[in-house]
Amino acid sequence: MPIPTEENTSQQNINLISWYPGFEVKFTDDKEELNQIKKLRIRQKNRYQSDLMTTELSVKGKVKKNYKKLIDEHKNFIHDGYDSHTRHLIVKDIHNDRVIAYVRLIDSFTAFKIGGFYSETRFNLSRLINNQQFFLEISCLVIDELYSEKQTIKLLWSGLTQYARENGVDAVIGIVSIPMAKHFNKALRMISSLKNQHISEKSQRVRPYQLLSSSFSSRFSSKTLSISYLDYLFSRGIKLCGDAYWNRENNSADLFVYYKMDNIPKIPECIQLNEVELGRLCE
Repeated sequence: MPIPTEENTSQQNINLISWYPGFEVKFTDDKEELNQIKKLRIRQKNRYQSDLMTTELSVKGKVKKNYKKLIDEHKNFIHDGYDSHTRHLIVKDIHNDRVIAYVRLIDSFTAFKIGGFYSETRFNLSRLINNQQFFLEISCLVIDELYSEKQTIKLLWSGLTQYARENGVDAVIGIVSIPMAKHFNKALRMISSLKNQHISEKSQRVRPYQLLSSSFSSRFSSKTLSISYLDYLFSRGIKLCGDAYWNRENNSADLFVYYKMDNIPKIPECIQLNEVELGRLCE
């Protein structure tokens, strides 16, 4: 990885995690960058709601008033109460001064202080939380639609896991979402495929408070929905922890995922020395 120059290591980059040609991965509390994050999240929510509106038109020829109300509310979306207590991790296009990816992070200590993880508003985590691990929760993951999902998620994931490794995190948990409106049957098939290929251990299973059931659809599509950033995350070893939550407000399926930090390659055993072994070598 290229070493940042003095110009790139100014005081404003004290939260910098990693740097790549043209891109930064960092935490931010900068007002302008937070505004860009807000706009990214609004665009994603409105895309989901636009899909919902299109579906409703095709089925009934009109949009229900309550759907329009939801859309109007999302246009004024700022935060859900957790944003003030979390860390905001971004990927930034330096040349265009543009935030192109974002994920919100809450660790176990912060969750204890504020009364729980964001995921606990969607899922019963009692079995998992009782494992007494130090977690880092992800939520509100969003990528700018003008950039390559696959390349951008690589940068975001690299920064996230580097931070988790350096801060003693046992496992990354949290929510990733699948839009449902335009490709409902394909999305159901994708979830079914993920269950077959990437299901977690029983000790990591959680229960959604509002179950997304395949019975909503008369039959599965013969094709599976492909979402680049999700394909990449599951290829890295993320596990699906049970059934999806039916998020009616966002018109999405929320998946709870688990990633054990031991999955990150460690220093080869041949050069891993404890203090006793190191002392013997120095004798």
